Amino acid sequence: MKKNVLDILIHLTQDTSFEDDPSDHGQESLENMLTDAGFKQGDISKAFRWLDDLDYQTSQQVPIVTAPASVRCFAAAEKNLLDVNCRNYLLNLANTGILSANSFEIVMDRVIALAEYDITLNQLEWVVLIVLSNQNHEQAAFERLKSIAFTQESIHLN
Repeated sequence: MKKNVLDILIHLTQDTSFEDDPSDHGQESLENMLTDAGFKQGDISKAFRWLDDLDYQTSQQVPIVTAPASVRCFAAAEKNLLDVNCRNYLLNLANTGILSANSFEIVMDRVIALAEYDITLNQLEWVVLIVLSNQNHEQAAFERLKSIAFTQESIHLN
């Protein structure tokens, strides 16, 4: 398994559980846990920066108002990062109301921040869960996705 920033984020999410706030564990203890798990310090620092950027973006985001017939198109750079299955997955989450327009854009921003890695559908599912779990106003959507993700065979979280 390739150890990278995304692997660290998934490891943190799995190890601290969705009910815990990773910051409750203290960054130093989390860094020690990640180092013991075999992750490199540089990647650990990048992962914490990714989470800090997520916190900042979530706190600073202005609500996006969309018309009922609005359509979200993917930019060329986004298409290069996400294959058709990943894009369809995101659009499905948006169409079913799990991802709001704001959450969709935060997910895309966090995916772009991971642009140096090839992102699979499984990894994208984790990014979405991490983003939703970080937004207090999106807890209903997070719980809905979490219940789908851990009960349906079509979701590949592992």
